Amino acid sequence: MERTNIKQASREAFDWLAENRDQMDSNPRNFANHLITAVGELVVSRELVKKVMKKLMKDKIVTSNEYDKNFRRFESSSDEQLPTVTLISCLLQKNCAYFHVETM
Repeated sequence: MERTNIKQASREAFDWLAENRDQMDSNPRNFANHLITAVGELVVSRELVKKVMKKLMKDKIVTSNEYDKNFRRFESSSDEQLPTVTLISCLLQKNCAYFHVETM
């Protein structure tokens, strides 16, 4: 992937991810933090939003009601209103029951 015109923090996060791929399973929180720093500001295309949501609904991570309330609007959004990776992540975490399950 070409990494021109990106912020220093994003560049460093990309480098960290490249050097620490093996930590995804052993340290998922740290890995996720670097991943969101690296790609969080990227805009997600309308088509990719649809494909990702279809997969998340198929896997019962997002319900059809949660999709309708939080994600369907992106189907008709203008290009300037398409979500970033960070926005999709926040919407999933805050509005989908799957991510609110208590661990014992």
